[in-house]
Amino acid sequence: MAEGMGPILDRTREHLVPADVAVIAFRRLLLQQARALQAGEWPRGLGADVPWERLASDERVVPHATPWQAVGAFAGEPVAPPDAATRP
Repeated sequence: MAEGMGPILDRTREHLVPADVAVIAFRRLLLQQARALQAGEWPRGLGADVPWERLASDERVVPHATPWQAVGAFAGEPVAPPDAATRP
């Protein structure tokens, strides 16, 4: 949560578009996690189940045929390409 987001507004009359779905989901997640923290629970993502030491940002240009599994792998981990028979 960011301090200074302003007052909570009545958004019942907004005209939303498909691009708003991610923002709505993120705001709901933030509110859910704030309520969980208020209730004494650990916020999501702070447990040992998240491999923080393996997460990294990356920016590169890859060939169009590169499978997303290879691009989304953890940094430095080899990924076997999916079976060619399963490709569209």
